[in-house]
Amino acid sequence: MDSSMEDPTSKEIKPRCGPRGEEWMRALFVILALLYTFVHQDYFGGTSISRLDLLHAVWDEGRVEIDTFAHNASDKALFKGHYYSDKAPGVVALALAPFALARFLALESDSAAAMPGQWLAGSWLATAASVGLLTAAGGVFLCAWLRRWVGLRTAVLTTLAIFAGSMPFPYATILFSHGMVAGLIAAALCLIQRGD
Repeated sequence: MDSSMEDPTSKEIKPRCGPRGEEWMRALFVILALLYTFVHQDYFGGTSISRLDLLHAVWDEGRVEIDTFAHNASDKALFKGHYYSDKAPGVVALALAPFALARFLALESDSAAAMPGQWLAGSWLATAASVGLLTAAGGVFLCAWLRRWVGLRTAVLTTLAIFAGSMPFPYATILFSHGMVAGLIAAALCLIQRGD
């Protein structure tokens, strides 16, 4: 068959990599990470309080029972006389190191754990450095995945619309797993396609 007669839609579009694209990917990560770090939804609601109680119990007391902090959370489980967080532990495991850093930097004593400002600082850093960063990384993966089919500008704008203009944004700013899961799904899509 004559190569001039080939169907243009039969050719696979390869991602356009290069310095310009890599710079945009880094910039996209920084924009999303700063956005998710700047905005913090405080620690409200059962889910985030339950996870924050578990972070405090693990760090302050070295145990998973949240008895000391159970009065804070409406989402908790009572088992054999002890209260536990009824949330999946993945977000807490991911947020434990940043939370420990917040506690170390604040030089909190045991009595300082009850201070609202200390709880907010711990919640903010734990959220920004765990859920926020994973969600931002997911935005970069989505952009890289989209670049297989569309140009750089379209991929970046689409990613910003999704990760800064819809539900990943608010979920990246609170101790919920939703934003993190959106980021991990985007990473999985990109990495699965890379194997083709």
